[in-house]
Amino acid sequence: ILSNTDKLTGIYNRLKLDDILEYEKKVFDRFGRPLSIIMFDLDNFKSVNDNYGHKIGDDILKIITKIVLTCKRETDAFGRWGGEEFLVICHETDIDGATALAEKFREAIEQYEFPHIISLTVSFGVAQFEKYETIVKVFDKADRALYEAKSQG
Repeated sequence: ILSNTDKLTGIYNRLKLDDILEYEKKVFDRFGRPLSIIMFDLDNFKSVNDNYGHKIGDDILKIITKIVLTCKRETDAFGRWGGEEFLVICHETDIDGATALAEKFREAIEQYEFPHIISLTVSFGVAQFEKYETIVKVFDKADRALYEAKSQG
């Protein structure tokens, strides 16, 4: 259904990710099973669009999508959060499992030979839900981790 998918990449859009996250949060609150999220975005993506054009930028977003789709687990919900930012909702996964998965994504993206551009790096932020935390609080943790990753290169 188009209303659930990102037009460019074909993966879930932010609206659908919000719905999935609300449901997963209810399951977490009820059963206490681990739940984590991985946020990631492409570093300096504006310069890709500025230097190579939006068509190349769009192609890169599609390639990133394909890479993550091949690496993610069947139970992970993956979508485009906005712009060059993506979200993976890791069902029944603790921080260690989500961190390992994020590293798998990072390595696969790093090893890919992108057409037209010399190199592309991606920064990741991983956070686990804790009892009584809101979705907003968990996103704040993931955001802080993402920006710390960016600052550390």
